[in-house]
Amino acid sequence: MATIYLDESGYTGQDLMNQDQLFFVLASLLINEDESIALKRDFFSKVKAKELKHSSLVGSESQQKLVYHFLEYIREHTSILKVGVINKKYALVCQIVDFLVEPAARKYGVELYDKGGNIATANILFNALPVVTSDTFFRELLFLFQQMMRSRTQENYNKFFRLAFQRHEVSTGNELMAFIQGAHNEIGPSILESPPDNALDIAVTLALLIMGTWRKEIRDEITLVHDASSNMAKQKYIWDAITSPNVPEKVVGWDRRTMSFPIRLEKTILEKSENSASLQLADVIAGAFARSAKWYFDKQDPLDDYGKTITRLIGEIPILSMLPGTGTTPSELGTTGSNYENPHIFIGKIIRSIK
Repeated sequence: MATIYLDESGYTGQDLMNQDQLFFVLASLLINEDESIALKRDFFSKVKAKELKHSSLVGSESQQKLVYHFLEYIREHTSILKVGVINKKYALVCQIVDFLVEPAARKYGVELYDKGGNIATANILFNALPVVTSDTFFRELLFLFQQMMRSRTQENYNKFFRLAFQRHEVSTGNELMAFIQGAHNEIGPSILESPPDNALDIAVTLALLIMGTWRKEIRDEITLVHDASSNMAKQKYIWDAITSPNVPEKVVGWDRRTMSFPIRLEKTILEKSENSASLQLADVIAGAFARSAKWYFDKQDPLDDYGKTITRLIGEIPILSMLPGTGTTPSELGTTGSNYENPHIFIGKIIRSIK
């Protein structure tokens, strides 16, 4: 049996506009507890606290060096690691595409997920809208979208689309906003009835992607151990249903973005991190990746020696990500493969079956 430990950094629930936590990271380790205890002893024996926390280790230069040495080890042992990183602001743009643009496009017979059209649209909106409108407008658009999705009232709907129909001096801004305006013109307020509860919560989605990737490599039974204080504890009944061995066999997704069901987790255990060296090491890794992402995407401050150093150490480690890019064509996006069942529909059926 394989045991995987999973911990997170930067979780803010459905508040994806939190300026203090710009990235959400999940780090998973394929390891046993005895190995983790040995690694903790080898790399962090000078830490007096019983529980390792990345947020505590970065407080002093001496403990930062301990993190460096541990990340050097991880860099040489990537087979035991899978990390997912999400830019939360970009995730909001992707959700605008998923919940507003795509349903309106479907009314015209356009399959936006085909060949990565949804990714191309998100990249264009994320990169171009702040330029052809303004940073202020872009931030307000994301804020009002988030507010509308968290509290689906007519008042919040009106606030969002009132801003969405605002005219801009640069014509390209109006042309781009037409993608979003289509949701109101073609569907209207009923468009808010389809997205699930907690639709903006990205934690389960990223965890599912990570575990689906592990499943492609592991034939044995898998036990997942996650921090008992994490978000997953609140949604464990949903998680257990989606990852159950009893889920029908199905490949879902598009081109390179596919996942095979069932993921077949034998069980998911929620454990206190203070009692698990493995969860503590996952916390250190998740925190380091979150700090690196912030440094890399936020001005790359040359005076931030810690951010610069950990980025150098972990920059070549493969990650699963939802990060903004510049690609807009299938060849640039790597989205030229075959299409299977829509994963949103497939997973939605599983969730509805347990309610």
